[in-house]
Amino acid sequence: MPRLPPPFLLTPAQRRRLSPHFPLSHGIPRMDGRHVLSGIIYVLRYGLHWRDAPVAYGPHRTLDNRFVRWSGMGVFDRIFAAITLAATVTFWLNLLVMSLEAVSIEGGCRCGLRLCR
Repeated sequence: MPRLPPPFLLTPAQRRRLSPHFPLSHGIPRMDGRHVLSGIIYVLRYGLHWRDAPVAYGPHRTLDNRFVRWSGMGVFDRIFAAITLAATVTFWLNLLVMSLEAVSIEGGCRCGLRLCR
C-alpha cells in the first residue's frame, strides 16, 4: 500500500503569516519546515511522545530538536504574541464599529463632544 503524504496542519496562508517568526536556515539544507511544524503541532495536539510521531513528518529527533531549539530562541513566544496582538486589535476595532453604529442609530450621543454631533 503506498504511503500517503502527511497532512499539513496549517494552510498556506497561515504558514505565510507565521514565516517571519521562524529563523532563517544557514548552511546545511534542512528538512522541509512544513513537515516539521506540522509534526510538532501533531505531537502537541495529541499529547504524544516525540518517538510516537508519524514517520511521515520526519525523524522524531528532528521534531524534538527543532521544538527545543525554536522554544529556546523564543520563536513560539513571538508567534503567540503576534496572534494575540492581531486578535486584540480585531476585538477593539469590532467594538469601536459596534459603538459607532449604536450612536448613529440613536441619533448621536450626549457626551458634548463635537465629534459625536
